[in-house]
Amino acid sequence: MSGKTGEVNWKSKPNFGHTFDTHGAGNKNLESLKGRSRTVNEVGETTEQGQWLDNQKSAEFLNSYGKVDKPTILDIPEGLGQVIKPSWDIASVTRSVILSNSKTGTLKTAYPVNDTFKLKE
Repeated sequence: MSGKTGEVNWKSKPNFGHTFDTHGAGNKNLESLKGRSRTVNEVGETTEQGQWLDNQKSAEFLNSYGKVDKPTILDIPEGLGQVIKPSWDIASVTRSVILSNSKTGTLKTAYPVNDTFKLKE
């Protein structure tokens, strides 16, 4: 997922999907994720929303895993991510989920999750 210069480009949609547009660092995304955390989903629940705190460091970390062929939960370095709860409380977390395109192995999205997060079976 590195560019021609060998640098990881967190802005690359082919490499990172909507990971940083939706779950990236910054107040604009934080405000959007607060709203999403209070939105009731199709099963009638509100859900925590993950946010990366440093887009470049997060992209480099995700890049180190290469292609992922199925939904995967990873341990992430402390201070790299947080979750916004429906109450708008914010908690630091040390895990993330990666969702990929099963046909190509490319990343669709990745976001921080809490320690109790479980993948849907």
